[in-house]
Amino acid sequence: MSETLPLDIDHARQTMADWPVGHTLLYTPRVASTMIPARRALEKPEYASGVVCVTEEQSAGKGRLARRWDAPFSTGLLSTTVLKAPNLPSLLGLAPMLAGVAVTEAIAELAPELRTRLALKWPNDVLITGEVGAEKVAGILAESSLRAQTLTGVLLGIGINVNQTVEQLPEPSAGMLAPTSVCLATGRTIDRTALLIALCHHLGAWLTDACTGGSALFVRWRTLLHTLGQDVIVSQPDGTRVAAGVAIDVLPDGSLVIEQADGVQTTIAAGDVTLRQ
Repeated sequence: MSETLPLDIDHARQTMADWPVGHTLLYTPRVASTMIPARRALEKPEYASGVVCVTEEQSAGKGRLARRWDAPFSTGLLSTTVLKAPNLPSLLGLAPMLAGVAVTEAIAELAPELRTRLALKWPNDVLITGEVGAEKVAGILAESSLRAQTLTGVLLGIGINVNQTVEQLPEPSAGMLAPTSVCLATGRTIDRTALLIALCHHLGAWLTDACTGGSALFVRWRTLLHTLGQDVIVSQPDGTRVAAGVAIDVLPDGSLVIEQADGVQTTIAAGDVTLRQ
């Protein structure tokens, strides 16, 4: 495995100049979090929907539930996509679906040998499955902006472990899936610039459907869900258990349906899922 190179931003900009997502790349080699420039871009009218903020390294990146998401310089793909009206998902729950499906398809484009092993863990993790179980390769953080109860913007923070070695990946937290990288799963270095371009392509390809009800997106997202059929525990960020049982279905708004041991079904809009031992 060769040393990974910094992103070729000039090539990416030329390739995506007229794309619905990626037409404008705001690149900083190092940043606390790509969410910070993305929030600024969301407020500036001169930036159209589809701006992507990208970096080589984050010093204070966060995933869901305020968990750290860091990667050594030029090893991961760390970005936030800015969506504004009129190009907004018709339901907020479609935003993480859009990101999750796009990430799996982008990885599959660069690593087709992983296509049948890529899956999603409800609500926001991307997995590579295998004989010994599933490992986390990417995470998604969707942040919404509201004004007078009206959705005005969505930020899709996406962190993909691309070329990290075992030593460069963090130790898994208790009860959490072990991390992996695309490089570890394939045995070869991945072109991160090509992966950025593929990610923006697939985000743009699914965006129209997400903005018009998301029916096709929901079907695709549901087929990728590794969580369905699993015996799970759903908890809130403070560790409070919400429900435990078999994940039997998901709803078009992204909610998870759990059937408990007594047969009662509970619908969960948000939470963190772990497999029940």
